Amino acid sequence: MIFGKIKETAVKIWNIKTGNTNKYKILKIVLVAFFPVLLAFTTELNHTQSVLGLLLRICNNPNAFIFSVLIISCVFTGIFFITRSVTFSILINWVAFYTFSWVEYFKFIASGTHFVVTDMAMIGNASDMTKFTTVNIWLIFNLNMLIMILYTAAAFLLNIKIKFKFAKSFLIGFACIVIFADFIAFPAFTLKVYSFFDIENSESVNSFTDNDKFDDMNFIPYFIGSATNLFTYAIKEPENYSEETVKNILKPGDKKIAGTDGDFETEKVNIIYILSESFADFRIFESENYNGKLDWVYTNFDIMKNEGFNGICVVPTFGGYTARSEFELMFGLPLKSIGNPALPHNKLKYENPENISALPEFYQQNGYNTTYIHPFSKTFYNRDEIYSKYGFDNMIFDDNIKLYLPQPENQINYFRKYINDKTVFDCIINQIKNSDEPEYIMATTMQNHVPYSDTDPEIEHDESGICIKIDNEYKYYLEGINETDKAVGYLKEQLENIEKKCVVIFIGDHFPFFISDSNKYKELGINSKNCDALYEQSYFVWANFDFDFTNSELEEYDKISLFYLPNIITKIQGLPKTQIINTVLGEIENSPVYSQFAGSSEKETHKNEILDMLTYDLILDKKYALK
Repeated sequence: MIFGKIKETAVKIWNIKTGNTNKYKILKIVLVAFFPVLLAFTTELNHTQSVLGLLLRICNNPNAFIFSVLIISCVFTGIFFITRSVTFSILINWVAFYTFSWVEYFKFIASGTHFVVTDMAMIGNASDMTKFTTVNIWLIFNLNMLIMILYTAAAFLLNIKIKFKFAKSFLIGFACIVIFADFIAFPAFTLKVYSFFDIENSESVNSFTDNDKFDDMNFIPYFIGSATNLFTYAIKEPENYSEETVKNILKPGDKKIAGTDGDFETEKVNIIYILSESFADFRIFESENYNGKLDWVYTNFDIMKNEGFNGICVVPTFGGYTARSEFELMFGLPLKSIGNPALPHNKLKYENPENISALPEFYQQNGYNTTYIHPFSKTFYNRDEIYSKYGFDNMIFDDNIKLYLPQPENQINYFRKYINDKTVFDCIINQIKNSDEPEYIMATTMQNHVPYSDTDPEIEHDESGICIKIDNEYKYYLEGINETDKAVGYLKEQLENIEKKCVVIFIGDHFPFFISDSNKYKELGINSKNCDALYEQSYFVWANFDFDFTNSELEEYDKISLFYLPNIITKIQGLPKTQIINTVLGEIENSPVYSQFAGSSEKETHKNEILDMLTYDLILDKKYALK
């Protein structure tokens, strides 16, 4: 009986649809013509969460909204004429733009960064990303969904038909898609269109500049701009790139010492890299009259800095994208040379291990057992698939970390939402104690990841109507950093009571990003013009024995790029360095800081052709340097 009623209802709906084929011509024209405007408006409304705020933004930059409408019109018309179905075109455009704007809203709430085309590679990690924030479906999301469902239903019932023959219809639709594709892929055309609409879509420099661009353009132009930038600012093959050129820039590798069975006469000590999630020293922003009010946060960090060696590293990211900092530590190569991609490791995703020259493999070849630790999902950033090709003997994530903890307790402990740093440090200590070989360990912690709030933040609106978060993120963040500092003290105590020699290199992957309108950076007056310090991270190198830092580049330069650090450590250890390591170290005098973000306020144009050539070759092209 139920099936019969459903069939009866479907027949009635179909009869209404077919009966409207030749009716309501003006309504049909209005429905089709108005759709791009409605979709552009509702898409932008999803991320502003305020009608008033959106209207003010449109008034401030109407050209950007017109551009959005035209982009949607082009795609909508193309699909419409190719498929000959208005309903399908409305549905596919609505689902795509609604989903993108929904992701934009929650991505920014979670990380302070905006949704771009390259983030679509993270779709498979959607379930992991929801852990970074509380996902609430606000009234406007539901209202926009209802509007689009009703609009799609109306298009279906009106049964809008194309009178053109299929060949003509297909050509019109194909032409629209080609125009859109040309706009995305051909910089000459792209820049003319942006210029016509007076839209600035420059290359990304830093998160603050990106946020300024987003506030000016809104989501659709910003998101489309991230696609065009893949072509407009694509990394080009270096001039004179060839096997001979690469061979000529390479410095000789270290020679083996005679009479040592091919090994260097050096003691192979345990090397521990700790890339601490969002760990940053905010005392750098205090005035000259600093009264020590934040010293309690960094007590053990300061002790290990003073007992070992400390300095400043310029990291290639801010507020997120930890994989960028991991790249420079694992490869010892500058991310700037390949355009600072959000997911640099994806460039090597399908490479064979023999075509990859990474630091874990270097240590493996020198008799080390190599371990990577990250107490989070192994599929996030595809770490399990990609990093396993870098020369790691052991890969430890949240699903198997219990197996590597001291027995019989093997207890996993949490701090707020994530596995805490002490658990990671227990894993490191246990790995060293139970290994018959020297250990190279790369640990990326998770404890201090966003969000910096244990409850849903209060939602208010600023003077322009834009949705903002109100909470004390900075205080919440510092409490987490202090927990990390206590764990650092615990690590120090444990390593001092172990007989094996260990060297610890500790650095934060990036400064945190705060979401609330009254956040710490706004209080400090930091903006796109003066944010260079947010890419500068304090680090220390500490050893539980007399480890000689003298006469090294660490002493010579107050500030260096992160990628130099692992190369310098191999030199201090006395390991036989490869041609690649020696070539990179040879450029530290010319470019001690080589980063897309350092000197961004002065629009630094300095380029290092040797570092660019070497990195391009090893990461993006022929791997001549490995031959």
